[in-house]
Amino acid sequence: MVKVSRWERSYNYYSGPDFSSLDERVQTGLQEYLTSLGINEHVASFVEVMSLDKDQRLYMRWIEDVENFLK
Repeated sequence: MVKVSRWERSYNYYSGPDFSSLDERVQTGLQEYLTSLGINEHVASFVEVMSLDKDQRLYMRWIEDVENFLK
């Protein structure tokens, strides 16, 4: 049995509401807050692309580890 930390459980299983279902004032407030921090659509797209790239690199490393283990 693999023990998963509380942080990992909460990170992987977000059970909150969908952003679009939040009150419009909350959506607007969050967007304004993120904009004030310099986070815009371009930054969000960059983070998404980088996370997919990292996921792919981790997967490829795992494949290599399995291959080396089987040799």
